[in-house]
Order: sequence, then C-alpha cells, then structure tokens
Amino acid sequence: MNNPEVLSVCVNIDIATSSLQTVVQQCKKIVKPDKNGIYQVDPADVLSALVSRFLSEKHFDQYLENEKNYPIL
Repeated sequence: MNNPEVLSVCVNIDIATSSLQTVVQQCKKIVKPDKNGIYQVDPADVLSALVSRFLSEKHFDQYLENEKNYPIL
C-alpha cells in the first residue's frame, strides 16, 4: 500500500469453501497459465485485495464504531 494512513494487517478470517473456490476459478479464468501450465497468480493475494476493497467500500470504519458489533468481548 502506498497510503501512509493504511496498514497491512495479517488476520485469519472464516469464509465458505465455495467462496475460496470462486476466487481460484476467477483467477484461473482471468490469468491464463504460462507455457508450462503454471498460473502466475496467488489466490490468497487476490482474496486479500478483494476483502480490503470490500471493507473500504462498505464503510468498515463505521461498523467498528458500534459497540454492538463486538459480541466477542
């Protein structure tokens, strides 16, 4: 990230198996294999970018401000 106001944070998230399968399928559809049949894309990096964009576009900061969204505490 080039934005000094944004940090990269490594976290574990739970997603449906089908969601990860969709990411892999879309990666394979968009990035064709090289001459050796290898896809030069990491689905984990793509998923990270997708989740980051989703959180930004869906106003995650506002979600965080509501104490009711902290049921684990």
